[in-house]
Amino acid sequence: MIYTIGVNIRQLYLDNIRNNLILPSRATILIATDKTLVADIKELFPKASVSVGSPAEQRANFDCVIDLNATSAPDIDHLTTALKTTGLLVLGGQNIRQSATFSLSRRTDKYLFRRFRLQPLFREPIGKPSNTLGRYLPVSKWYSPYALFIYERTTEGRLRNYQSHTTLFARIRRVRERAIYTLRNHKINDYLHDVRIFLESITPFGYRLFYRDKVPHHLFPASTNRIRLAIVTGQLAAGGVERVLLQIIDTLPKDEFDICIFSTDFNSNAWKRNFERRAKVVDIPWVLSRSKLQRYIKPFLIDSIVGNSFDVVFMTNSTAGYKSLPAIHKKYTKLDRKLEVFDLLHTHGTPLEKDAFLRISQPFDKYITKRIVITQYLKDYFCRHYPVDPNKVIIIHNGISRTSEVDAANLSLGQQFLKLQPGERAITYLGRLQADKSPERLVHLAATLRDELTASSSFIAVVGEGNLRPSLENEARRLGILDKQIRFLGYSDHALSIAAASWCTILTSNLEGLPMSALESMSVGTPVIAPAVGGLPEIIDNEINGLLATFTDNMDDDAKVASLATQLKFALSLTEEEHGLIASAAKQKVRTQFVDTEQQYAILFKAATRQG
Repeated sequence: MIYTIGVNIRQLYLDNIRNNLILPSRATILIATDKTLVADIKELFPKASVSVGSPAEQRANFDCVIDLNATSAPDIDHLTTALKTTGLLVLGGQNIRQSATFSLSRRTDKYLFRRFRLQPLFREPIGKPSNTLGRYLPVSKWYSPYALFIYERTTEGRLRNYQSHTTLFARIRRVRERAIYTLRNHKINDYLHDVRIFLESITPFGYRLFYRDKVPHHLFPASTNRIRLAIVTGQLAAGGVERVLLQIIDTLPKDEFDICIFSTDFNSNAWKRNFERRAKVVDIPWVLSRSKLQRYIKPFLIDSIVGNSFDVVFMTNSTAGYKSLPAIHKKYTKLDRKLEVFDLLHTHGTPLEKDAFLRISQPFDKYITKRIVITQYLKDYFCRHYPVDPNKVIIIHNGISRTSEVDAANLSLGQQFLKLQPGERAITYLGRLQADKSPERLVHLAATLRDELTASSSFIAVVGEGNLRPSLENEARRLGILDKQIRFLGYSDHALSIAAASWCTILTSNLEGLPMSALESMSVGTPVIAPAVGGLPEIIDNEINGLLATFTDNMDDDAKVASLATQLKFALSLTEEEHGLIASAAKQKVRTQFVDTEQQYAILFKAATRQG
């Protein structure tokens, strides 16, 4: 239970709070006040549940209660009693300024941390003096009539250093940041950028004139004897391919490999920071100032790889990477150096592009040392449809870490994210909301099984983001199932915890390789409902450790939804004992056959460089 005590912000300036205060997103907020302030409070906290009434009446129904009617500062005994169940403490008002215990200083932080293990989230003066001169003065702890303190309970062993927003240095920093932002975003920059792009396009040597000096030539110290590994990928987004790459990087010995990752596609690269914690990252479109001239990406990549004398290039899902291979090979031959190239293929296409990178990479097969696929199905398909040497194609399954377990605390995180009530069950989709994943079938499933989901206290939880989310929510709203039989919860980094808290997870796409979401779900004992496509039949035995829906090429979309609905209906009818048997079999399958498979990459890379 998270609630607040002793709060009196009736007189606080709403604009000041709105600009400075960010409440934790996990807190559901009830504002207990009179009717005249409800509109202002809704404007201040647009996502809050605003209600008129006393905190005592509503405290059991909400995670966070802010009482605007308190008139005195709470005593320490009251705090001690309340903090036995609270995770968030909010204190405010003029009464706090008059309290001897609470002051706008680190002394208060130390006292609350030492006594209650509370860390400061927000500790600022609020409001201005009521006289004529006061309205022209900035907010300051010296004369502002009100104060607002927000603290959260923590298990950390050290007190955080809170940086106030109202110090002189903080104000100077904000003025500087606003000035820099204004200069960088002035409209004249758009015209200058267009002029530069025009000059680049008409100049035969535009790359040499504008960008060649940006190539990183000294990524690693020359004295090390480590294997230099270049990972070339299309993007660093939040997805299964990127999760596989992160696991591969984590398993490579840090004292044996120098790793640099090159991304070649125009993308937001949401997981770029995750990769930067593990290796050097060169986001080529960003280095090229997001130039629209994509022809510069290839020469930049070529110069980067040759200039840093990489021993191994590991490539996946990068068109520019494949097209760079002939020039890289030619330059390495002239320098009498050996380069080993490995290509990782995840699937044989998407609904938007048949065979995808199997087809794109095939013309460059002679420059590639080994082709790595993740399932036996994909190897058979590749060798059957393309003139490749089967001995050159090896299988390394996607896998999970041996240490990937979900304890009670992490399970609680998943339950909180899914907003599960007692007795509720979530059928969870973990993935991108893009066309190649066919997420529209989730809405059709929820509409088809509306009665079954309601009767079993179940719902479909959609965990992920993508460009289709607005249209999916609109369709669910039109069908009357939004936030009832289907709920869109957005993206989360806690995939394992969410899967563990779910009754089942579900996949809907026409084509899959060996999806990480399925492996992770099974690894924590959550059965998977999936189409019988790609490599999924290699890990799921129908009605033994999961549920497979029949998908064939001649089936239309309605028939595929009906097949998924049959399996989902079966999953909803399972008893706890039956569900437990399938869950145990799923966990056993993954834990015995798909654990730490990424370690094979280190063996492969080291063996290739020794032979070279």
